[in-house]
Amino acid sequence: MQGLNKEENKKIVTMLQETHKLYDENIESWQYYRMSYEGGPEFIQQSLIQHPRESIENYKARLEKGICINYCQSIVDLFNFFLTDDPPLREIETINTNSIEYKRFLNFLDDADLNGNSYDFFLNETHRLSSVYGTMGILIDKPQYENDAKDESCYPYAAAYSPEAILDWEIERDHRTGRRYLTYLKLKDGEDYLLFWIDRWERWKIDIKAGEEEVAIKIASGINPLNEIAFIWLPNVRVFGSYNMGISDISDLSYIASSIIRDFSRADEILDIAGFPMMRMPMETEDALENETSPEITVSERSVLEFNPEFGDSAKPDWLESRIKEAIESILLIQDRKIEEAYRIMFLSGVYENRDKAQTKSATALRYQYQQLNALLIKKSKALIHADMKILQLFFKWQNISLSKPDIKITRPEDFALGALVESLANAVTGLQEIKSKTFRFITKKNMINLLHPNLSEKDYNVISEELKNEVALEESALIEEEKLRITTAK
Repeated sequence: MQGLNKEENKKIVTMLQETHKLYDENIESWQYYRMSYEGGPEFIQQSLIQHPRESIENYKARLEKGICINYCQSIVDLFNFFLTDDPPLREIETINTNSIEYKRFLNFLDDADLNGNSYDFFLNETHRLSSVYGTMGILIDKPQYENDAKDESCYPYAAAYSPEAILDWEIERDHRTGRRYLTYLKLKDGEDYLLFWIDRWERWKIDIKAGEEEVAIKIASGINPLNEIAFIWLPNVRVFGSYNMGISDISDLSYIASSIIRDFSRADEILDIAGFPMMRMPMETEDALENETSPEITVSERSVLEFNPEFGDSAKPDWLESRIKEAIESILLIQDRKIEEAYRIMFLSGVYENRDKAQTKSATALRYQYQQLNALLIKKSKALIHADMKILQLFFKWQNISLSKPDIKITRPEDFALGALVESLANAVTGLQEIKSKTFRFITKKNMINLLHPNLSEKDYNVISEELKNEVALEESALIEEEKLRITTAK
């Protein structure tokens, strides 16, 4: 126990396991957002609920057949594409480009996290996760090497932490400047606990042996030479008045996605239970049984209904038609509405075209939607610039170089190519409304796919193209029938 008595050990274990009030309030939501974004069996199990009268075997079967179409992931990744399509421009005017500090900076840009990831990739991926959780944390630390004054490979590195791993913190306000700053931070780093204060840091672990109490073990400790905690919060869209909390892009969308999973499960249940024809047979009367005049009928293990024959032995067995069309169509209509609302609340209504609606969004409506989207992306971009600048300041502070905001210039695009995208989509929508050519509609919709999802894999693109062929063929058939009906009505 490294000199700790039983009481001291218990106190430290309790301290290591303590969490911030905001952590306790938000941890379930953060875990739910992560599941929503990742999708898969975990999210399906979270979404599908066992009915009170449902057997455990049937519930397990529904879980195995569960379908998750991951709208959360596709929309978050689309936002991230808009933000990161064009790389930012960074200029540091007061640094000598021949200095070892600048050479270390170039190494940092090439491998920011010491895992082979470039700084742009690291920052983009961290912000993508910030879109999921609402906020992320970035620690700027420096390896401790001896005689590293002239070693270009010894440079500060970045490490990302999700809010699930940011256990506790304390924030105070500087009475001179009025700015708030971190005075204490506790991170869960794998199985270890990392603790930071203004003047020092410590690394602990809790050793749990079978049949024994938890034992706190200090692994390492040291002085914090920066006189500040080198940690930056990267909120997605900042909560007004909050120092570190942000709003997740999928805070509402995740519940819609969960509901759609349940809709698919209900549709499967209807198909399994009511989607097959059921046999009807006349009941065998007592006279028929005694005289053995009732014909022997061999049936399979399907459900069989009996009815009271109106004409004695002349009644014939038949198949009771399965009426599930209305139920399935109702579920599909509800699904379409939910998907439409999902894209609407994310300012992406122009991306989704409801198959059951004859009219498509006008060019003006599309332009308004993308103006809202552009405003959201600008907020995200400003959060990225702020975090980017703070990271660079801490990077050079580790090398005893103090940089102010005027020393660093970071430029990110503010139109995100949405103007051209809006115009192209608007023209495509107008063309689809006015031009009924099968070939034109197929080519136009393929072009819209390229505009909206330029990074699709070849496999996914080929699947979507095949689906488009079938959809366009169905549309053409519907148009032909509509024209025939118009001509007949006119006559």
